[in-house]
Amino acid sequence: GIVGAKQNRMVQRSVIIAPNTCQPIPVNCVEEGRWRYSGGARFKKASFTSSAKMRDVKAEYMKSGRDSYIQSTMWNEINALEEKLGVSSSTKDLDEILHAKQTVSSRQIQEFVQDNPCNGFLVFGSGRPFVELFCNKKLCEHFVSKSIKTWIADVDEEPFENNYNPYRALNQLLMSSWSADECVGAEKVYTSNDKNSGRCILLNGTFVHGYYYLPSQVYHTSPTLKV
Repeated sequence: GIVGAKQNRMVQRSVIIAPNTCQPIPVNCVEEGRWRYSGGARFKKASFTSSAKMRDVKAEYMKSGRDSYIQSTMWNEINALEEKLGVSSSTKDLDEILHAKQTVSSRQIQEFVQDNPCNGFLVFGSGRPFVELFCNKKLCEHFVSKSIKTWIADVDEEPFENNYNPYRALNQLLMSSWSADECVGAEKVYTSNDKNSGRCILLNGTFVHGYYYLPSQVYHTSPTLKV
């Protein structure tokens, strides 16, 4: 995500920009009520990401070619999160909403990530469960550090029986069928052909990042994060 300028925004999809080049990228607004400069005219990197539920719906729309529905859906999800957490943001700012109810400190998040080095993770208890993979531990650590606070904030209210299998989740990703999709930058993109949302990003034939959402009925879990 990026914050500042006239409104906070979230990059719509993973993009790889070649060195020494400029590339327009698709973004979505995550601060519906502001269209004025705040803290200068430049953007800076955000310390948060969109929720797992927001990305799931967004991926479904991109997969079916209904990109025009994405923005309104993002705003609806932010409004629902604001109501769920019982907080108020005058500009409907996702960043402000998340910080208002942050239950773990940035230091705790960093310590957790450093103590659990990995190339991927299975997340359940925040919408549909999903498995996400990265090409190296450093990239995974960077993403998880920004995502945990969003996962915790948007955790499901109803507890379920803890009954998950990470190997089954990984196998569903590996055994699924994929097709090439539209690219924005230097990356090569593939999306899953089945009803479950999934996207994989490659660069020069090498895997960089991918995620795959799983059928919710397969994993009945308590609202807990597993890495």
